[in-house]
This record gives sequence, C-alpha cells and structure tokens, in this order.
Amino acid sequence: MSNGHVVVPTCSCVCATQVPQFLYEAGYGCSDFPERAGMIGVTQPRRVAAISTATRVADELDTRLESVVGYKVSLATLFML
Repeated sequence: MSNGHVVVPTCSCVCATQVPQFLYEAGYGCSDFPERAGMIGVTQPRRVAAISTATRVADELDTRLESVVGYKVSLATLFML
C-alpha cells in the first residue's frame, strides 16, 4: 500500500476497529517503517462514532488516545502531530 490506497471493508463495525489495528501492527502508518509511512484513516458517519472508534482502537492497542491513535471531526480534533 503506497500513498492513495483505500481499503473498504464490507463487514460490520468490528472492522472499523480491527482493520486499522491489523494495518498498524503490519507496519503501515508506523514511523518505525518509513517505506510504509503515512496515516491510517477510518471514516465514520457521526461524531460519536468517530470518537468512540478512536477510543476503542487506542484501548485495544494499549495506548492512550493522541499518542498513536487520534480523531478529527468538525469542531474537535485530537490526533498525533
């Protein structure tokens, strides 16, 4: 996956948390692998879904929100710089 690839899972909301984790654990979006650098993005239709998905992914990766996982919605942003 280089710049510009999009993965669209066709399964339930579980994919919204597991697919980003699988990609991150494979080195995508991780600064330890410059050839796979970038950002893993997940879209959600509502603000609450975006925030809760980011929170769950951070919990499942055993990290705090904003360290590796973040979110961006209309009037609130919390992501790693």
